Amino acid sequence: MALRAGQVFVIPALRQHPANQRHALVLPVVHAWNLADAAPGVRDEMFAVAAELTAAAGPLYGAEGSIVFQNNVAPDDPPFHLHVHVVPRFPGDQFVLTRAAVAEVPRPQGVWQAAGMRSVLTALPAGRAAA
Repeated sequence: MALRAGQVFVIPALRQHPANQRHALVLPVVHAWNLADAAPGVRDEMFAVAAELTAAAGPLYGAEGSIVFQNNVAPDDPPFHLHVHVVPRFPGDQFVLTRAAVAEVPRPQGVWQAAGMRSVLTALPAGRAAA
């Protein structure tokens, strides 16, 4: 886990596009199926943390930007749980929203990614404390 603060936590995505390593997920501590199911304060905190991650993408990873997305339920997918994706973007990465190109991230790499995310999130003005 990269961060647990208030009503949310951050983890590296378990499966990531090879050209967009360091893909983070922001999740609520209390289960919610989707945005409509989550309390307003939880949604606010999730997107505030997502904003902090986007601000950190450049200094932490050398990314030129990021993409933030949330999918309530995709066609043909069972309901799952609320989470927000924050994906760093790099020149020429050819990022597309597809499951075909993702690969499981080895545990040591995920631990390294979480440590990097934690170091930036805890250093931001909001002063969030890591778990």
